Amino acid sequence: MKYAVIDIGSNTIRLCIYQAAGTNFRRLFSAKETAGLASYIKKGIMRADGINKAAEVLSYFASILTQFTLKDIYVFATAPLRNISNTLQVTSALYQKTGFDIDVLSGKQEALYSYYGAMHGIQSSDGLLTDIGGGSTELVSFQDGRPTASDSFSIGSLNLYNRLVSDILPTDDEIAAIDAYIEKTLKERLQSDAFRGKLPAVPLLIGVGGTIRGLEKIIARSKGLSAGGLNITRTEIDHLVDCASKRRKDFRDSVLKSCPERIHTLLPGTLIVRQLMKQSGADLLRVSRHGVREGYLKYCLRQGKGGATA
Repeated sequence: MKYAVIDIGSNTIRLCIYQAAGTNFRRLFSAKETAGLASYIKKGIMRADGINKAAEVLSYFASILTQFTLKDIYVFATAPLRNISNTLQVTSALYQKTGFDIDVLSGKQEALYSYYGAMHGIQSSDGLLTDIGGGSTELVSFQDGRPTASDSFSIGSLNLYNRLVSDILPTDDEIAAIDAYIEKTLKERLQSDAFRGKLPAVPLLIGVGGTIRGLEKIIARSKGLSAGGLNITRTEIDHLVDCASKRRKDFRDSVLKSCPERIHTLLPGTLIVRQLMKQSGADLLRVSRHGVREGYLKYCLRQGKGGATA
């Protein structure tokens, strides 16, 4: 049977169609639109033009879905609809405009779905997983193949850019300001009960999300390799940040050739990765091809959850 999943994120809205049997699945089709919904949020409220932008993309995806015979369509949203005060107004308006009933995930739900999706096909029993989005970063520590702690942090590649960068690429002073802000925010948030003040010491960070896939593409290109399941070292990440500072044209060209739609958010997201590796002691980043969409689909299939259409 075929199922569709639409993921409404802070930077992009994605549609994926899967062939599934039980809780096993494979992706048949995907589409992505850069909506930048975080940019339409002012003082914690999603503006009307942001609602219209989301509706425009969802309506476009609805037209694509008519070409498939589907068992169910699942639609969920993360930080851009979670971290606003008018969530109900937005979801109601989008339902009226598109017919999609949107499931707004909590930070903890997003983190755990990212974990269960990312671990599909990865053989690792201990470590730390991160899903870096445009408006939030999710973390899950795991041991003996089971999650032990999870949390969501209100820092992402797009909201860092909107908050701290004045042009397309950050200056050296802005890089330093972003790094300091990430470090401070992480240390404050880690005082929550989930992580008891600090990240666990782990050798491996598993990463999912568009920022991390973009990072993988750039490093793979520099090595003459194809992206997909690369292991990236802290040294390589440090080198990329150093290139962004000292050889700005080289960095800009690398991003434009590898993931041009992330020219403004790639470096802020990379700085989150670097800070997580620093605070956990991880020397290696492994990129997973799966994440929150696959984890959410597995949950829906396991629970027999109905779809999101009227």
